[in-house]
Amino acid sequence: MYKKLMFLISFVCLLGLSASVSADALKVDWGTTHTVTGYEEYDYVEVEGLLIIESTGELVANGESRIDGDGGDGGGGSEYAEMIINGGSFICNDRFNIGCDHDGRLTINDGGSFLQQDNSDGFKFPDNSGGEHRIFINSGTLECYRMEFKGERDAEMYLGCDSPTNMGKVIVNNIEYGPGDYKHDPQEWYNDGYLFCQGGCAGPTVNYFNGGDDGGEAFCFELSPEASSPDPADGEDGIPVGVVCTWTAGDMGDPHVGDKHYLFFGTGWDDVNDAGLLDPERCAGFKPVGLEELDPDVDCSCTLVLWTNYYWRIDEKPFGCDTAKGNVWTFTTGCAIMPGDINLDCVVDGTDYAMLADDWMSVSFFPDDF
Repeated sequence: MYKKLMFLISFVCLLGLSASVSADALKVDWGTTHTVTGYEEYDYVEVEGLLIIESTGELVANGESRIDGDGGDGGGGSEYAEMIINGGSFICNDRFNIGCDHDGRLTINDGGSFLQQDNSDGFKFPDNSGGEHRIFINSGTLECYRMEFKGERDAEMYLGCDSPTNMGKVIVNNIEYGPGDYKHDPQEWYNDGYLFCQGGCAGPTVNYFNGGDDGGEAFCFELSPEASSPDPADGEDGIPVGVVCTWTAGDMGDPHVGDKHYLFFGTGWDDVNDAGLLDPERCAGFKPVGLEELDPDVDCSCTLVLWTNYYWRIDEKPFGCDTAKGNVWTFTTGCAIMPGDINLDCVVDGTDYAMLADDWMSVSFFPDDF
């Protein structure tokens, strides 16, 4: 009797333990939210509402799984059927689909990971037309055997670049063309206008493994939007008052009509360094970059006088991104001293001769004076 009782207790405990980590399926219905904070394993996963995998969470789906809404809104507080991976991990050991006639979104944050493996059908994005389909890899990795990316079915992918070591990356282990017009190469997705870098990022960069035989990856990288290489050079003197100030523009990514260069100009370092856009006496205005204009320059001559120290700063403002404050540069106006340029205006003309004549009777020059 004692042995039988212990056996039943052990069986119930094992059954309860198994049920806590594994079940036939995880179905997140529309209007509901399921949050994963530990280890969970299922035969398959279907998301119509909102599925969140936190940093401590690991979710495994062993069978074909999907993200697919019903076309409404309010799915657990999300407007779409959506999986959000906040630093945790999701593993699908079979085919995975986003969008089976309806909306579907996947968002990866904080170094999270999504891995599809063990099935040559790979990742279908989307599986069928209908609805809007988006993947946002803000920080982390999406890796799959292959991805059948059908951008014309309203599908787009966005890659982020939080830092050089914390970026959004997509890895496709098989980039060969599949049947029909499915495309598996990230370079093709970008060329066709369906793969994007998020605001403040440049790229994407596409790398191929073993010449493409082992797939490839795509990622974006941080922009360096600070202005650099001023002309006149920082600290240069003898600059004519008709100078045109030029610089090397910061990397703003693809030119946008909303990009701007902001110019701050004055005769005091502190004034220029501390100036903001609401300081009209120090902010000399802005110059739109436009879609074709790539070489920044500003005519600085309207306010310059000779033999004066000037300070200037360029702030770069890529459209939709934070402004990159520039360093303060300085130059001094003037010219090489010329014989006969009595008034030091950098030209020898009648004004100089008039000044000489005016002083002729009161000033004498003899060889011994030199």
